[in-house]
Amino acid sequence: MSLWKLLSLFFDRKYFLVTTIFCMGSILFIHTHFTTQRIESIKELETIEGSYSSHSFIHGAKSTRMYYFKLQEYACTFQVAANHLDYFGIGEFVGMVYPGCNVRVLVPKSELNELQADEKICVYHVSVEEFNVLSTRNTIQKEKDRSSLYIALGFFLAGILFFVIRWNIWIRYNL
Repeated sequence: MSLWKLLSLFFDRKYFLVTTIFCMGSILFIHTHFTTQRIESIKELETIEGSYSSHSFIHGAKSTRMYYFKLQEYACTFQVAANHLDYFGIGEFVGMVYPGCNVRVLVPKSELNELQADEKICVYHVSVEEFNVLSTRNTIQKEKDRSSLYIALGFFLAGILFFVIRWNIWIRYNL
């Protein structure tokens, strides 16, 4: 069997495309887990205070909810990360903020140089007038979560299982 014929099996729907998709999915999960910035402790965060300016809350499905707000002293836009939206008290935030009120946020120290740029900076803690709307306890715990590695392992094992079943039961006898 030539090399091309063997490789073409992995991209053919009839043979191993499912294996290829599952293994590529596991590689994607592993890559995103190890390349995204993760905050492991409160020591990696810096406190920023400012006067509330405006906000933009887009309410779509879970994957399209986007929460942004601005502080008058900074050019950047502060963003509540998608995996922290469940911990963000949007009702409390909207009910408590008014133009000029004091808002305190914790941002990664690695992003401090982007405060005066037109960038989006993820926040890990938000408090309005000393009331916590987003707590670092919840966000750091979520950042330490290793579920993406378990999902990657599951995808990889499913791909290998499909490969073994397909090779031993069907392909070996039909080549």
